[in-house]
Amino acid sequence: MAEMEFTDTGCGMAAETLENIFEPFFTRSRTGKGTGLGLSISHRVISQHGGEIDAYSAGLNQGSTFTVRLPLQPPLAVKEETLAHAA
Repeated sequence: MAEMEFTDTGCGMAAETLENIFEPFFTRSRTGKGTGLGLSISHRVISQHGGEIDAYSAGLNQGSTFTVRLPLQPPLAVKEETLAHAA
């Protein structure tokens, strides 16, 4: 697996936010400022490629860290799907 870690020093997240962060349409943004789909879509794409994404934050105003792990070789199902679309 290849592992990438992204860390910021932003607003951080409370535990209840972390529990729902990858749910579709979940957002902490003000009305009209976000759809809550970005992390849900990211989670789905990474999972479909045999990977994992995790989120961590020590709490509000303490930043956040996202860890993405992807296999160095694509899973067999992804290889087969790619070949099927090429035919």
